Order: sequence, then C-alpha cells, then structure tokens
Amino acid sequence: MNNTSVILYAVLDGHKILFTGDAGIPALTQAVDFANAADVELTDLTIFHVPHHGSKHNLSNKLLKRIKSKFSLISASKESPKHPSKTNNKRLNKA
Repeated sequence: MNNTSVILYAVLDGHKILFTGDAGIPALTQAVDFANAADVELTDLTIFHVPHHGSKHNLSNKLLKRIKSKFSLISASKESPKHPSKTNNKRLNKA
C-alpha cells in the first residue's frame, strides 16, 4: 500500500519541495528516475518530506545520494516509539 502513495514535486516561490507520503524505496526510486528523465533535479531541494514518518524501511543511502535538500521534514508523533528511526536521522545528518 505504501508504494501507491502520491509523490508530489512542487516549486513554490522558487522553493523546490518534494512530498513523499508513505512511499517505499521502490516507489521513491521510480519517482526519482522519472524526475531525472524529465530533467528535474532533486539534489537542490529546499524541503524534502521524508517518507512514512521517517521509517528506516522507506529510505536508503542510495536514494539520499540522489535526493538532497536544505531541510528535511519528518511528520511523526512525539509519542511514537519507532518513528523517526535513528538510522534515518543519522543518514539525513550526513547527507
């Protein structure tokens, strides 16, 4: 089900934003491939919405080499025991 999430790229007032919903690695990879084929660069985003509340299963180091942003947004409850994952926090801080 997560790989059927809508992935939305928008440019608002010059700011490039990528919203990913709950997309998994396969869906996000296809979206990045599609964007690159359409000459849309995703390594200079202003905001990258990290998929699925920052789950470690929805983002990879390989994808983070293809998606770079000034800011990463993770929507997760403070009370969530597993979201966002510490693995993704480390990945995003290195990117």
